[in-house]
Amino acid sequence: RQRQMCIRDRLVCARKYNEPLVIARTERFIIREMTVEDLPHLYELYQTLSDCPYVEPLYEYKDEKAFTIKYIENMYGFFGYGLWLVFEKKTGELVARAGIENRSIDGQNCQEFGYLVKKSWQGKRVAWEVMNHIVNIAKDRLGLEELYICTVKTNIPSIQLALKLGFTLYAGDTDGMNTVSYTHLTLPTT
Repeated sequence: RQRQMCIRDRLVCARKYNEPLVIARTERFIIREMTVEDLPHLYELYQTLSDCPYVEPLYEYKDEKAFTIKYIENMYGFFGYGLWLVFEKKTGELVARAGIENRSIDGQNCQEFGYLVKKSWQGKRVAWEVMNHIVNIAKDRLGLEELYICTVKTNIPSIQLALKLGFTLYAGDTDGMNTVSYTHLTLPTT
């Protein structure tokens, strides 16, 4: 109960002073909410993934800035989750973007797990360390009972991570999109 009050107090302060909330700290990383000031670093991260077929590009700067302002207000402010930024503790470098989004699956609003990792950090267990923490946040802090991962069937690293995190196949070739499969996780209740 005291931990929940501490989290709530941090949230109230972050919202009042328009500061990003630190979501979690892992052994190597800090996971926190995004700010408009982070956009130049976000563009750098996305640039390293420009040849990746699984990553949608950011908008032009002016549109991305407007989108980010609304995203912070609506996702973080209303839902208490969203895509967060992942910084290396030692250097402060932005190395990934990860978190929970809303998505319609089978006509139901569901929470989807998502992440992308800067090219130079891929293969260094960033996604495992961060997403493992986010699963616990979803269960313990947000009270979510299910999470979904939606991925292209050829994205083997994402499928392997999903299985390692305990996700199981939910549906494949959904809605005539034969390149997309859904994985599903029921979070244990405590």
